[in-house]
Amino acid sequence: MVNIRRTRLAQVSAIAATSGAIIFAAAAPGFSQPPKVTTDPTELTFSSQTVGSTSASQSVKANNPYPGPISFKSVKITGANANQFSIKNNGCSGVVAKESTCTVSVIFRPTTAGQSNASLDFDYQIPSGQQRWSPEPTTISVSLKGTATAAPKTCPLTVKGARSASRQLPVGKTVTLVKSMKTVRNCQLHITKTSLLRSLRGDIRAPKVTINQKTGKITAKIFSPKSTVKVTAQATAKKSPYEKDSKNWKRTWE
Repeated sequence: MVNIRRTRLAQVSAIAATSGAIIFAAAAPGFSQPPKVTTDPTELTFSSQTVGSTSASQSVKANNPYPGPISFKSVKITGANANQFSIKNNGCSGVVAKESTCTVSVIFRPTTAGQSNASLDFDYQIPSGQQRWSPEPTTISVSLKGTATAAPKTCPLTVKGARSASRQLPVGKTVTLVKSMKTVRNCQLHITKTSLLRSLRGDIRAPKVTINQKTGKITAKIFSPKSTVKVTAQATAKKSPYEKDSKNWKRTWE
């Protein structure tokens, strides 16, 4: 008895060999499934990041197992937290040669604290002239996961009524250098001063600088035109939720 299935398969194979097409038999007992594009790895998990920071990039390789080229229509990030991840480099745009790989790198740049989940989707299509199994676009996805913690709060420092550094200090007169400085509760204000007499002629008394550490008011009186006054201020963290000191505020008057 003639085996009709084997005979039909031989005819199809002969047609394929003549036309140069790549044909995969439909799934049936004794026949294997057609190859599928795979990725390595299948999941990217990013280490914890501070909100506003950017992680090191991680890469995914997409493998084309077909004995002919495939076309990647798009590589994109989708999902509930897609905006927390970005594609840094896309080496899978366009056609990928037979039995070759391409690479896509992804970064995690969180804008909100907590767990983020998304998907890196590869949409590809096998040219219809190469196989008859499924000419429609196919998608393979890589899971993206990342965790973000809130950025540490920095102590604020507000300076009001600061005298311009370009204004020369009058000799023998008390002037206000800063009207006020303030920070918030759980932060502490620190103000330091440096006074310098640049000449030993005439009145050699050092400048008289008065600092109110509570209100931040600073006054000065110089006795020689060759005098310099420098002030540095900073708000330092004492208790939660503040964890970072403010930047130094500096000014020099002469």
